[in-house]
Amino acid sequence: MKKNLIRAAIISLGVNLVFFTVNLICANTMGVLPLGRTYPGGDCVERIGFGVNLLKIFPMTTADKPGVITRVLFVPQSLIFPFVIGFLIALIILQLDSAKNTNS
Repeated sequence: MKKNLIRAAIISLGVNLVFFTVNLICANTMGVLPLGRTYPGGDCVERIGFGVNLLKIFPMTTADKPGVITRVLFVPQSLIFPFVIGFLIALIILQLDSAKNTNS
């Protein structure tokens, strides 16, 4: 059981780090968050997913000033929840596989 707990934690951490890296690279280079949820607001759009928060603010400006302010932030809460869900899924799969191998 302890071995499965460690393996499930490593699997979940690995998957979440890959998704976090993809989101971080895309947010910093292209200004999009491919693995996230969108929350529209009055003058802003917020995208949150796998530890990255992409906030785009659309202030009322003149034509000669930039119209979009983009901020990329780290949000640990949006990284913890997917880690826990991934850990539970991996643990269930590993436990079922262990039970199947012991019965065979």
